[in-house]
Amino acid sequence: MKRIKKLAAAMLTAIMMMTMTVTAYAAGNCTLTVNVKSGEGVPTQTLKDQTINLYKLFDVTTSTSGETTNYAYTVNDTYKDTLAEALGIANTSTNDQFVKAVSGLKTETKDEVQKFANDFTAEALKKSLTATTNSGKLGNVNSYEFTGLDAGYYLVYVTGGKEIQSSLVTVDGTTNTVNLKTEAPSIEKKADKDTVEIGQVVKYTVTGSIPDTTGYDSYVYKIHDTLSNGLDFVNGEQGTIVTGNAVNVKVAFTETGITDGGTAPTEATLDTANKRIMNLDLSEWVRANQENNKGKAFTVTYYAKVNKDAEVTNNNKASLEYGNNPSDTTTTTPSEAKTNTYPLDILKKNAKNKRHHQQVWVDINQIV
Repeated sequence: MKRIKKLAAAMLTAIMMMTMTVTAYAAGNCTLTVNVKSGEGVPTQTLKDQTINLYKLFDVTTSTSGETTNYAYTVNDTYKDTLAEALGIANTSTNDQFVKAVSGLKTETKDEVQKFANDFTAEALKKSLTATTNSGKLGNVNSYEFTGLDAGYYLVYVTGGKEIQSSLVTVDGTTNTVNLKTEAPSIEKKADKDTVEIGQVVKYTVTGSIPDTTGYDSYVYKIHDTLSNGLDFVNGEQGTIVTGNAVNVKVAFTETGITDGGTAPTEATLDTANKRIMNLDLSEWVRANQENNKGKAFTVTYYAKVNKDAEVTNNNKASLEYGNNPSDTTTTTPSEAKTNTYPLDILKKNAKNKRHHQQVWVDINQIV
């Protein structure tokens, strides 16, 4: 039977179970399946390049008496000091005091239990505590199964989320499952027009949100955009030609009344060898907005002009590069701006110099 229990509820049960007859589970014989966040309104998620960390907060020991097995719950010494900080008790507290502190959390509201879990995770990250076990860097999957776990009470944390959002789960002899509550950083790119023609300027908007970088000494957050040969970056809606290796951008929070914790960049860098590749480094700006703006949505706007070389291709996409290790970052699946086709009247001359119009269809899905 699948069971997911919040740690606080589990501790209440634990106190009672110390004197109850239960079924024993073999040590190192438990499994836990971790699934990505999913559901209506949630972008397609995977665990690509992510690492799942498990912290066993409480050990479980058993003793038998005849046909009965009794369970006892003991705080894991590895995390005792950090647990004490998260619970607001002395690190010299007894095991019973730790159990009481957790069981005393208000389970009728999610906030206090979630705050405890997130506070522990933040401290664990700051102190670079080693997880009990981890998945290693994952491939393009949407779930991962841990096997060979000892029975216990675990905190589940996945690196690099939009915000710290740890899950608490009971792991025993049954098959256990936990569904992640947070999403990985992502961006979405959109064009301001459904149809375009050669010579027209398109405004692009990339939407992202400030990720939680708690516990990281450094954090990379870069947006990369590559245009097709049929588009050129320009400055502003008037289509001013770009000179040099920089293009104007505007970075702003989507909500009104938000105070920017830093100074947002006003220019993105163009690749010296290919002026259709744009790179915008928001790493410092993201870190500057950690105190009050974690999770807040923001937009990056910039412009491109459809040129006479518009061709059938499909590579106008923006991707996000992020991670706490500059030499080992994650790059998201590119977000593509979608638009429709449009009939253009292009003036041509025939062999006898007679002028006529030819209607040409340009598929902006493919040139942008």
